[in-house]
Amino acid sequence: MSAVHHEPTPSRINDAKPSQSIIQNGKATAPFALLIIDPQVDFHEGGSLAIAGADEDAQRIKSFIETNIDQITNIYVTLDSHQQLDTTGKFQHTIWPEHCVISTRGHCIVDPVLEGIHAWTAKTRKPIHYHWKGINALTEMYSVFQAEIPVPGSLETEMNDDLVKQLVAEPRVLICGQALSHCVNFSVRDLMLAWPCERIGDLGLLLGMSSPVQGFEDDAERFVAFMRESGAQVVGKE
Repeated sequence: MSAVHHEPTPSRINDAKPSQSIIQNGKATAPFALLIIDPQVDFHEGGSLAIAGADEDAQRIKSFIETNIDQITNIYVTLDSHQQLDTTGKFQHTIWPEHCVISTRGHCIVDPVLEGIHAWTAKTRKPIHYHWKGINALTEMYSVFQAEIPVPGSLETEMNDDLVKQLVAEPRVLICGQALSHCVNFSVRDLMLAWPCERIGDLGLLLGMSSPVQGFEDDAERFVAFMRESGAQVVGKE
């Protein structure tokens, strides 16, 4: 079973230009913003929708932030956010366990990532930019930018142009978080639809800081291949 989502057109991919590697030996070569997708308790060990490898990813995200704390211009964190009534909804015949219910422990950011972003904000005196997604119970919303099927009259399900503008204004954007097969995958594809094609090399996926949902490894592999083919950067361990 694979998920279908929006993709940049071939013309945009062909316009991509090569760019110098953003990360070398674990350290950033230039300033960048960090976009962390859904680093929440329910996606980690003991959570209701735990992803194998997510705990190790969280530790690496924390270390990455600490190592590059002076190069990070801003940190954006997305939070999968559901109300009690909508967490058994269907998407392409997949029924997810109840997860990331607002006000529960599972909705919270996992400790290592929280420690990392708090260290950054303490050092820089800058706020974290939080973005909730998935609040509308009438549609699935893997991507932070838009729902799979926008609900007429519900702005929270339509394309988040404000967030796109904020990210495009950054010198570079590196992405990590959970899950590589779903929310990271779909969020990045939506961002690439709006990203200036001549700057595609300023987008980067941090491997080793994101893992797929079990059973959807092929979707994750196709996404990583798509990133490479598009001209975006894929850095870190396989």
